[in-house]
Amino acid sequence: MRTNSIVLASREEEWEALLSWVEAFAQSEGYSSDFLSELLCAMKEAFVNALHHGNRHDERLPVTVMMTALGMDAIKVLIVEVRDCGNGFCLEDISDPTEEQFLHCSSGRGMYIIKSIAEVDGIECHDDGCSLKLRFAPF
Repeated sequence: MRTNSIVLASREEEWEALLSWVEAFAQSEGYSSDFLSELLCAMKEAFVNALHHGNRHDERLPVTVMMTALGMDAIKVLIVEVRDCGNGFCLEDISDPTEEQFLHCSSGRGMYIIKSIAEVDGIECHDDGCSLKLRFAPF
C-alpha cells in the first residue's frame, strides 16, 4: 500500500501542480498512459467541482487530494479522495445531463464524467468539509 497527498489552494491555476503530482504518482505505480488519461480526466472534474461547488472559489480554503495504491501484480486498486471545505452534496440529487432538458446546458456534467471512469466509493461530510472518494481499477 502506498499513500500520498497534496494540499492545494482553491485556484484554477493549481491544476498544473495537481497534474504533475498525479503524473508522478501514476508513473511510480507503473500505470499505463491510457489509464493516466482517464485518471486525469476524472481528477480535473473532481478538482473543479471542489473549487467551484465546495470551496466557492475562496482561495483561503484548501483542496486536499489523497491517492492510495492498493494491491499487487494483476489486482490493483487506486483510491482517490478529494476533500474540500464545503457542505457536501447528495449524489442522487444531481441531474442526469443526458436527459433532454439538460442537453444544451453548458455545465453539469462533472459527476457524470467521473462516474463513467471511476466507481464513487462514497461521499463523507464532516464539520470541516466534504470528501469525494473514488475507486479506480488501474491498467
